[in-house]
Amino acid sequence: MVDEPLRSRAAREAAERALVRIIHHYGARPEFVVLGGLVPELLCTASEFQHAGTTDVDVQVDLEIACGAVDTARLERALRNAEFVPEDGRVWRRVADGAIAATVVKFELLADLGNEPAEATIAFDECESLGAVNLRGTGFASRDIRAAPADRPDRRSHPPR
Repeated sequence: MVDEPLRSRAAREAAERALVRIIHHYGARPEFVVLGGLVPELLCTASEFQHAGTTDVDVQVDLEIACGAVDTARLERALRNAEFVPEDGRVWRRVADGAIAATVVKFELLADLGNEPAEATIAFDECESLGAVNLRGTGFASRDIRAAPADRPDRRSHPPR
């Protein structure tokens, strides 16, 4: 198991760079929603206080699941190409070196599927070893969706839940 790294600005920057690397390898606009430690700084840019930083990237993947095996397989390839590997056999957590000494970035996939038990591991179809942990409450981030404008064909519309 990877020890919890120290939270710092450098660790947050490593997590941001890892997210950019994954999206680059994804090759299209991902359907996941970023949650967790990368969000506070974005929401509180005018605050006099700075978030301590994060060493992980938490993403809510209900929309990826709704898009089916094509998107989840694309996400698995993107993680592999960004040099993320499964941690301790967990299909919902990947780790990679953060390009800063002693920084390990975690990429965690979270779902909120009502037809599955809380904290169950959800395996993705057409993936070798990728899935999500079913964590209640995370789905709120992916529920207020709308159809993409016609000039953005890379976005798919999803039915409301």
